[in-house]
Amino acid sequence: MIDDERRVQRFVPDLAIEIEYRNDRFEYLMEKAVRYRKCGTKEVWVLAPKTRRTFVQSEDRDVILNDGQMFESKLIPGFANPLGELFDSV
Repeated sequence: MIDDERRVQRFVPDLAIEIEYRNDRFEYLMEKAVRYRKCGTKEVWVLAPKTRRTFVQSEDRDVILNDGQMFESKLIPGFANPLGELFDSV
């Protein structure tokens, strides 16, 4: 339930996506992904444009993908996009 009086809502997203930026520490982003999962987020993607790698943590997989693979999730039926295209636009 959304509380209009709260600046930050108390809910857990089904899917969280983090994109590493030049000032980010990759270790921090991975720690954040672990926190998301511990709180109940079903799937977390950490995109690292510099290395063109994506780290996926979910209920049924824990993988590292490269830009030749597809960005797709069971949580978004019918959506699939080559990771390389995402990295080219970042």
